[in-house]
Amino acid sequence: MPDEPSDEQRLYTAFQQVIDILLPLESDLRKRTYATVGTFFNYNAPEVGLAKAGAGRAAGERSPPDVQIAPREPPSPKDFLLQKQPNTDIERVACLAYYLTHYRNMQHFKTGDVRKLNTEAAQSAFANVSNAVSNAQQGAFLASVSRGVRQLSAQGERYVDELPDQAAAKAAMQKRKPKRARRQPAANVAASQGQAE
Repeated sequence: MPDEPSDEQRLYTAFQQVIDILLPLESDLRKRTYATVGTFFNYNAPEVGLAKAGAGRAAGERSPPDVQIAPREPPSPKDFLLQKQPNTDIERVACLAYYLTHYRNMQHFKTGDVRKLNTEAAQSAFANVSNAVSNAQQGAFLASVSRGVRQLSAQGERYVDELPDQAAAKAAMQKRKPKRARRQPAANVAASQGQAE
């Protein structure tokens, strides 16, 4: 008969399962989920942490060994794009920019970096990668840093976070677009200037 797993082994297994479930979620959703689960089990958040795990142990009792969590490997570029399912070249550029920013630690990148990552992700070649990157910038997915150097914009990041849910991604993009001031027709501008004189 096999030995039953120890409390530490069960804790480790449960912890890994929770991480696997929460990791794909956005930060705010992770926090809400954590708070909801704590409320369900009637736990106060500070008392749930591993730091409090040995607080009630009698003097002389052994503490369980520290649980070691293996660092999680980032997804490959190919897997990331399969997960996000971009529909257009602009969306694909935004996803590649997101990958460069979050998984390659490249806050600033050039068009050539996007092209190389696209090839590494085993995606079809862009018809014109320069146009695709320019269009992504015009669509507010990217922001210009300096001549030929770009970065993922806050809007672009939010958009990719919501993919593959196209409706949620588009809604997130609309929320962040600043409202433009309405332009007065030239006749009204001339009239208002005439009144000021």
